[in-house]
Amino acid sequence: PPPPEVLHDRKQKQTYARLGLLGEGGFARCYEIVNPAGKHMAAKVISKASLKTQKARSKLVAEVRIHQGLNHPGVVRYHHAFEDDANVYIVLELCTNRTFVDLLKKRKRLNELEVRFWMWQLLAGVKYLHDNHIIHRDLKLGNLFLTEDLSMRIGDFGLAASIKHDGERKKTICGTPNYIAPEVLFDTQNGHSYEVDIWSLGVIMYTMLIGRPPFQTKIVKAIYKKIKENSYEFPPQITLSPEARGMITSLLHSKPECRPNIASLFRHPFFTNEPIPKTMPLAVLSRPITIHQREQLMGRSHASGGGVDAAAAAGGDADPTPPLSAAPPLSGSDRPGLPEMWIKHRAELAAPTHPPLAAVGKTASSPAASRGLEADLASAAKPVLLSRATTGSVAATGSTAAAAAAARRDGSSDKGSFDTGSSGSGHSQRQDAARRGFPPGPHDAVTDEAAAAALKGSVPAGGSAPSAASLASSAMDRIRNFVHGHTGAASTASAAAAAAAAAPTTAPSAISTAALVAPVTTINAVEAAGPDTPGNFITKWIDYSNKYGLGYQLRNGSTGVYFNDSTTITLAANNHNFEYLFYETQPSSQRAVLVRQSHTLTHFPPELQKKVTLLKHFQSYMYENLYRACDPADDASESSAATTRLDFLTKYLRTKQGVIFRLSNQVLQLNLFDHTKVVLGDGARCVTYVDKNRTLRTQPLIAFLEEGDPAVLERLAYARDVI
Repeated sequence: PPPPEVLHDRKQKQTYARLGLLGEGGFARCYEIVNPAGKHMAAKVISKASLKTQKARSKLVAEVRIHQGLNHPGVVRYHHAFEDDANVYIVLELCTNRTFVDLLKKRKRLNELEVRFWMWQLLAGVKYLHDNHIIHRDLKLGNLFLTEDLSMRIGDFGLAASIKHDGERKKTICGTPNYIAPEVLFDTQNGHSYEVDIWSLGVIMYTMLIGRPPFQTKIVKAIYKKIKENSYEFPPQITLSPEARGMITSLLHSKPECRPNIASLFRHPFFTNEPIPKTMPLAVLSRPITIHQREQLMGRSHASGGGVDAAAAAGGDADPTPPLSAAPPLSGSDRPGLPEMWIKHRAELAAPTHPPLAAVGKTASSPAASRGLEADLASAAKPVLLSRATTGSVAATGSTAAAAAAARRDGSSDKGSFDTGSSGSGHSQRQDAARRGFPPGPHDAVTDEAAAAALKGSVPAGGSAPSAASLASSAMDRIRNFVHGHTGAASTASAAAAAAAAAPTTAPSAISTAALVAPVTTINAVEAAGPDTPGNFITKWIDYSNKYGLGYQLRNGSTGVYFNDSTTITLAANNHNFEYLFYETQPSSQRAVLVRQSHTLTHFPPELQKKVTLLKHFQSYMYENLYRACDPADDASESSAATTRLDFLTKYLRTKQGVIFRLSNQVLQLNLFDHTKVVLGDGARCVTYVDKNRTLRTQPLIAFLEEGDPAVLERLAYARDVI
């Protein structure tokens, strides 16, 4: 029978009016209640008839003890417990938007933007539990609740266990069939620990994106058989990014010791390649986010402070463990997506706030680097996180935070961020680039026409998206105008590039827009045929510039790290010779001159030891975890054999839809977040296009123009606009 309409807490002399049923499980039912002050809460009601055994009573006591000791925005808030003659009542925070089971009943499945928003919060909540030696053991959609503002809460600690000492293993078989980890079912001799929650995270993420659990069948024994065999697949009709597939695959590893830990998941490309919204509109409860809502969310989201190239993201059985074993977990200030009320709990995710490269003995030239992000976190206003346009500091404090807020209001910011590492026209050009759209990635539920319309702007009311032919024609006009150009403009750009080359570049935040433009604007005619080889360009990269720098691998097999102090190490393809590059000011002219020092991995100055160690970390991580953007070069034998005068990254710049790299060999490369790449070589006469399947095509620009492929032309036009 249902509990009485009025509940009496005799000890606290409190009464509650019992309202409607919220849900029920195997051992309890949950009702909405309200106290005389009008505060609405939830009451978990356990019948005393189900508590006749000592084991059942002990389990309830353990649940209350665990839950009442938890205090985190990712966990349903515990208020208190009381009893009457018939029931025990656990009074909890009311999550008015119910559970993710209810959400998926309406929505069927979620898109990656939404999953990224909620999985980030779920990871933070699970990390808090594990840090406090709690295994939940029943993480599932039905135990994940949504508050009024659509924040996620973890609830129901009926099967939770407390780990009393390191190495302790639990041997109770418990959980929900679709979500149980294989070691719980089939390795009771060795037992289980925190890894069972990691497995459940994989099931949850898969279910959110696909719309059903990965091992779902109608017969429980068949579910267990599929779990034992790790037999699941990604439906071909549902498009998922490599990052999403890679993260799910790593979470659902059969061997618990091979699953990633929580701290490393915060740095997984699924989170770092794309921004995470700060909020979600209530409309997502019934329908997917529209293109317009997505743009609004991206406009006010925190920037993706750094990460791995989307096209080079870990996949398959890749282990998303960070490249630096000593690296601390990212703090809430380092990553987006945390609701403001979570800021007071930043200590659970906090990392030391020492300057970049402190371990190497250098600091970034920007004074903001030493301040960290504490100023933002300390304020009750909306936190401001800055994206990296260069390798300068990402900290926003004082007036820069106010400027960032102003940039968001006028829509000129880069994914809702403000770039402190720029000045003059370079900054305005980055803002202009951020305002230009680009088709959403393959995981977005939009048509090709709608995506093309998003590139051009919104589709007029009552109108239709422009045709592919008209888009191609427009793109061709823009590219031809860009390539032919004006003689005066080209010479001006060349002069600007020469001036930029002569200027000191010791400050990593001082990026030269003219230097980026010059190699492209000096093309004399579209008819000028270029070579049919793409030259050397970046095939893998990982941005760890919130602490050390940006690591990359070139197509010829060489590896480099662009450190936060503007120095660079480039390791030759033979994995033995390397060059250390830095700028040195000449006393006579006060000009900064590039200095190259040649060393080997067996003989180098002691002061380079830590940077060489970091180089090896980056190289190992990229080799083991990241896909190449394309096949290795078979046309760069001379470049691969080089041990001196190695190609290296000179500058990089984040835009709203991708990252621009400038290499010392005059190659300009645009990596877009939709997994495509445009590489401009030989003064842009030669163009290399890498599609979403990592298929590479290199030919003269004129050939691409004559083919008229809208996909290629739009990306070339976007490259032109950004540059």
